[in-house]
Amino acid sequence: MSDAISAISDNTALLPIVSAEQLPVDLLNRQSLVDQIIHLLDILSDTRGSCTFALNGKWGSGKTFVLNMLEQQLREYQDGEKYIVFHYNCWQYDYYDEPLVAIIASMLDSLDEQAHIFPSGTHEAFCNKMTAAKPILKNIAATFAKNKLGVDIKEVLSLLDEIADASEEAKEKTSDEHEYDQYYAFKKAMQAAKEGLQKLASAQTVVVVVDELDRCLPNYAIKVLERIHHLFYGLENTAVLMAVDKSQLDTTIKQIFGESTDASTYLKKFINFEIALDVGKIEGSFSERYADYVALFDKTLIETDFSLDNYFAALFAGIEIRTQERLMDRIKTIHLMLFSKEKKDYSFMCFELIWIVLSEYYGLNKNMPIVFDANGFEVSGHNCPEFTQYMRAEWSSIGLARVHTFGFEGKIDAYEFSLPIDIPQLLIWYLSQMHPDSFACYRLPSECPRLPEYKGYVKDFRNIDTLLQIIK
Repeated sequence: MSDAISAISDNTALLPIVSAEQLPVDLLNRQSLVDQIIHLLDILSDTRGSCTFALNGKWGSGKTFVLNMLEQQLREYQDGEKYIVFHYNCWQYDYYDEPLVAIIASMLDSLDEQAHIFPSGTHEAFCNKMTAAKPILKNIAATFAKNKLGVDIKEVLSLLDEIADASEEAKEKTSDEHEYDQYYAFKKAMQAAKEGLQKLASAQTVVVVVDELDRCLPNYAIKVLERIHHLFYGLENTAVLMAVDKSQLDTTIKQIFGESTDASTYLKKFINFEIALDVGKIEGSFSERYADYVALFDKTLIETDFSLDNYFAALFAGIEIRTQERLMDRIKTIHLMLFSKEKKDYSFMCFELIWIVLSEYYGLNKNMPIVFDANGFEVSGHNCPEFTQYMRAEWSSIGLARVHTFGFEGKIDAYEFSLPIDIPQLLIWYLSQMHPDSFACYRLPSECPRLPEYKGYVKDFRNIDTLLQIIK
């Protein structure tokens, strides 16, 4: 029996539990959402209520980041006295065929992992909770083992050998037909687990955070939903928070139960309500988050009051944080490949960013992606509305005069920027040089300082574009 318990409780995989110092910068201002969730949990805790709710967001929207923030703050809340928090990464534990076993195993592992990072000021309170919680969880694990849930395959094979030998010991083990009734065993294990968890929730509010459900195979994901419902439904003073991509769950449900299945109705059996998580908007701190990339450029090469943080926030608005990071990793890799021994100015950096977003993310790589009309600059095709709004607000004062119109039926307007030249003018000019067949032509004045260097930059941008087509 002890071996079975060890198999459940002694998992050595690291859990995504982090301290405040380890959390990355909250660029998307998720703290306000975390505060709302804590307030909700406070209400549930004060009334000893029970609830299962979902944090619903697309892949890459930062659900795990929000959960880590929430868990870390809940453990410190009221000196660690009010909540006992468990983290269940269902994808990390999907090697357990039975999710019930995986849930209890993850709860035991979560206690062990937290012991190493729990703040010193609340460590005594946590130790008291852990001392009380561990025996309860291990008793649940022992019940699972007794009822043949999650037992090592060697133990099962050994028992089958005994039955085949018709030994007296094997006959005694099979005398009670209920021992081999899987539904009866499951019912006994479930009942014992619920009783143990209710005991655990008698002193502190139990909060179970379920992450990475989206990464599980469809059948296993549905099984996890059902087990969580069976395990926690009706228990007092408990809360389950699941991170989900509801659109993906809908697809999974229809894949398993048929296209005619009403996925929303099905999910209501398991989830009381949901909290929507949008992609967020980065406000400032670009230089801090991507300091290693910014350090590749020389700020002193161009005199400017240009706000890099405002530019980045507008340019990447509406793009999931993981996608942002993927794009940044690509452009940084390519830049290091081509220019590891020299430093470009900030206009070069800003163009790398606008090029990879407009060209690679939005697919605007055939014509001039930014157009100019009576209202100012606009990203073509009504893409990137936040960036259009930003350009019209921030770039309205740049000197730009129409020189003349030329081309077939006079459809190409020629514009010239006036001195002094700043980053916005250079970005428009760089783009027009990369798209010489556009419907507008932009020029830098011949007396523009560093004009030969800027022309050399355009050649560099073409090399960058070539590598972008190769490095995916």
